[in-house]
Amino acid sequence: MKNKIYGLFLIFALLLSAILPSAVLPIKKTGTETLPSYAAATEFGQAFSTVLDCQDAPVRLLLSSDTAPDSYGAAVEASGYGGLYFYGYSSESIAAVAYDAYSLDAAVKWVVYDSFGGESSSDGDGMFYAFEGDVITEAATEGQTSFLSWGANAMGVPSYLSYLEKTYGTSSLNEVVVAVIDSGINTNHPLLKNRIADGGVSFASASDTPAYQDDNGHGSHVSGIIADLTLSNVKILPIKIINSDGFVSFSAIAAALTYVAELKAEGVNIVAANMSFSGPTELTSAFYAIYSSLINSLYAGGVVSVAAAGNNSADAVAYSPANIEKALTVSSVGLNSSGSYVIASNSNYGAMIDLAAPGVNIYSAYLGAAGYTTLSGTSMAAPHVTAAVALLRSLPSNSDMSSEEVEFCMKQVDAMDIGTATKYGYGLVHLSLAAPAASEQGAGSASEKNNGVLASVDESGESSTANDNDDNVIGGYLNDGSVPDAYDLDQARRKQIILIFVISVASVSLVGIVVSAILRRRKRL
Repeated sequence: MKNKIYGLFLIFALLLSAILPSAVLPIKKTGTETLPSYAAATEFGQAFSTVLDCQDAPVRLLLSSDTAPDSYGAAVEASGYGGLYFYGYSSESIAAVAYDAYSLDAAVKWVVYDSFGGESSSDGDGMFYAFEGDVITEAATEGQTSFLSWGANAMGVPSYLSYLEKTYGTSSLNEVVVAVIDSGINTNHPLLKNRIADGGVSFASASDTPAYQDDNGHGSHVSGIIADLTLSNVKILPIKIINSDGFVSFSAIAAALTYVAELKAEGVNIVAANMSFSGPTELTSAFYAIYSSLINSLYAGGVVSVAAAGNNSADAVAYSPANIEKALTVSSVGLNSSGSYVIASNSNYGAMIDLAAPGVNIYSAYLGAAGYTTLSGTSMAAPHVTAAVALLRSLPSNSDMSSEEVEFCMKQVDAMDIGTATKYGYGLVHLSLAAPAASEQGAGSASEKNNGVLASVDESGESSTANDNDDNVIGGYLNDGSVPDAYDLDQARRKQIILIFVISVASVSLVGIVVSAILRRRKRL
């Protein structure tokens, strides 16, 4: 008899152990709690920098291979990380022999000379200037407000941050990582030093400590915009590809994108890759094909690539990464004298533009212990969108969002129509469209209210309402700004409490039934 009773209690205990954990499981939180080893990437980055800096091997080849290939007389090399092999040769003739051999090797997926762009953008050593058109519009080290960038109010960031903190609290938000592929980061800056993710690496100069320390300022400015517009759950992964003079090689870009893909595959919660650089690329070139393949792979893996449109006053279709189909390409806007949003005079345009964001006179972090400055360019616009993606993915309900869902939200829900699509794409990203109280808190400096729906002012001064889409719950909210009950944290907790209460009552009842049965049996005996 006792064995039967013990058996019943054992079954009961097993049922509780299976049910209770799922009942009290908190909202899913992903982040950087368990990080992979970065030793291999760091070692590859150091060797990569050596190849770039080797004056005795000025002709370089980059290839991707399933197996380790012959180097064919390379004077210096960086081999193997993510299937990449980077070789430096002492002469064009030796490199040509190697190139031909790799082209015939079935294990080699692709091989290219490490050069990029035309003579006008090249330094003569296979590198191009990454920030053409970005300008310092004024120097400043003081006068910061609650937000450094005027883009915060223009994009409705304050209302969205208030919504996140009020509804979830910072500690309940997903920990997300954004990769900033640029000139590194100022590791000592007060705005940045507590926001840097593990795993920073350099595919540029090897002279700095750490290797991804910014010696140009551009990467710190871009990172500062992201830090300024987000909460502490958003971390920045610095990937340095651009040297102190602002030049970058195609091989460094390919290595950086490969590195992001490797980390994502190993479990690092990278949600976006910011690329605030631009170089001329023909759509029929090998560079474009490789660029597309790498960015498409990131997209398929849940990493959204955000690209600056470029500052050439030209069609963005001629510049990469802006002309990559799966990249979110961002044009730059400023405010005219009447307070309307207008495209920056040097911003690229065309059918490749997906979104617009503030990019004129943006105040952010720079070099120095606490340096700040004001820069203008599409390089400044892109991180505004990257920050918006990070905030969207911060919601506990958005842990498993696909790139398609993020793109849909950015274009169809969060974008405010401000004019011609070839200049502004789907419009200015406006996060207050996603916050429940957006219509009560205002819509930014160049928008107005229209019966609770945000409206905007285009260049002609005429108003147009934001896109009117069918209700959807992608991103954890409806397009009218309301939050579905399914994403209400308090309601979720109430459901957990009710479930635990029901299980407890059932448990007590079961114990009572067992005890009563035992007592009745003893009484009969």
